[in-house]
Amino acid sequence: MVQQLSNPPSSNKPHQQQQQQQQAQQHQQVQQQHHLMQRARRQSSEPTSTEDEPVLKKKKNYKDQEPLYILSQPSKISIAEAWAEYEVGLNGQPSVRQLEQKYKTRWRGGANHTISKQYTNRLNFYKFLEKLEDKELGLKFLEHYCAGNGNKNFRWLQFNMPSEEEFKEYCYSNGR
Repeated sequence: MVQQLSNPPSSNKPHQQQQQQQQAQQHQQVQQQHHLMQRARRQSSEPTSTEDEPVLKKKKNYKDQEPLYILSQPSKISIAEAWAEYEVGLNGQPSVRQLEQKYKTRWRGGANHTISKQYTNRLNFYKFLEKLEDKELGLKFLEHYCAGNGNKNFRWLQFNMPSEEEFKEYCYSNGR
């Protein structure tokens, strides 16, 4: 004799879906807790540096790594401060140039990290001044360039760098 089910199979589907969603949520919570515990263990066992320099955490996949240094906000620093941050470092921190030479791209925390994007945005600024023999003249020109465009700040400048021709015109008009 064939026994009939009291509930047709189609009525169990919403219940099964709800159970699967609950299981998926529980699994996700367990994974998050595990991740937080691992992160806490790593932070408590991180090596400390004897010098005042950042410690590069060793990971096989450094693309997801936390950055070693946070760049100053471009809207809150002057052009001269942005250059000083690159050249000598600010507030006792290592210079961006030193980080780039020592760690290459690893100090930025991976290609999709905010710091990596900020560095890329500033790269034309760094390269522009790197080429010049007289950095002070270059900084004065960039300040003049921003002032001549409505007193714009460094954030604006990093996306609107002047051409070398504009710099040459500035030098010529100022007798240099």
